Amino acid sequence: MKPKDNSASAFNFDAAVRAAQKDYPAETKPVTFINLSASGAIEKIGAWLASVAGEATTAEHIARLAAQVAAKNAVMRFSHLSGQMMLASSSKPKSAYLGASAAREAVFAFDHELGHAVTQNGVTAQASTQPRLHEQAQSEIAADVFAILRGLSRGTMSRSEARSISLARAMKTPGAHSTAQAIDALLDEKTDADIAHLSPADIKTTADAYAAKFTPASGELEALARKLQWVKMEETAPAAENTDPGLRDKLKKVFGNITGQGPKAVRPPETQGRLRRLTNAEWLENVADLLATAPLGSLAAHTAAKILQSALDTGKAGYPEKKTFDVSGAKWDALRKKLRP
Repeated sequence: MKPKDNSASAFNFDAAVRAAQKDYPAETKPVTFINLSASGAIEKIGAWLASVAGEATTAEHIARLAAQVAAKNAVMRFSHLSGQMMLASSSKPKSAYLGASAAREAVFAFDHELGHAVTQNGVTAQASTQPRLHEQAQSEIAADVFAILRGLSRGTMSRSEARSISLARAMKTPGAHSTAQAIDALLDEKTDADIAHLSPADIKTTADAYAAKFTPASGELEALARKLQWVKMEETAPAAENTDPGLRDKLKKVFGNITGQGPKAVRPPETQGRLRRLTNAEWLENVADLLATAPLGSLAAHTAAKILQSALDTGKAGYPEKKTFDVSGAKWDALRKKLRP
């Protein structure tokens, strides 16, 4: 599907809000929209957070949360107590999933957060519980599929850009944004004509259907993390050049502080040793082993195949920082033939 040539245009936040309210009037009624690129954004965020906060929440805590939200490309917050939502989005996002203009990136970011707000599977967990990792993944699948369908149907995204999103998501797997398998299935199963005829309601229900179908099983992402987290536990202290005192914090940023969830290496007992960052060669060996051992059609096999294909084609893989790999030799040639007979 050929997108409209609007890559040079600035993202119009107010127009995006009007379109969202027109397409989803009932679903957006409880949503407060905040333009992160406009003046006074952090004050508006703080006011919304204060309006849904419990009595025990301090002003200092609200101020910290508001600052965190204001620093993001886009975010959707939901109050289970009141049912109110806040969608905050920047006109100049820092990410580059599409490899295109900031305006097209901003459209995707806005639509992704809108997907969280309007789809049934877009919001997870009840007020009294922490969402588990696979539940978070379900909500991200719904949001990604929604945004991609909306972009393709409206001409603000091309299929190649949607594939770029899928590859970036695969490179970040495992984690809440493990959406590549669902995105690729969508692009394989839906033709341009299929997508062009989808109504806003159809886009919503299709996103929910793919989220329900491709949600990882409980524990599946945690198991996958042990292969793809770039670190391992050393029984004895590793060499100084391989240590990274900030690894735990970096892992927590990826997997979140989820009770009982995430890779075990996030909170290792001090007596067991230290975390060591894997070399590029070690990590890619883990990916190859994952492809060889994971069941066909599984999230693990799909993720490994996408990562390996990128490494074998370009010698690079990873997101956002691409790492370089030596993929010469008979073993890697055999994998090339396996992936692309």
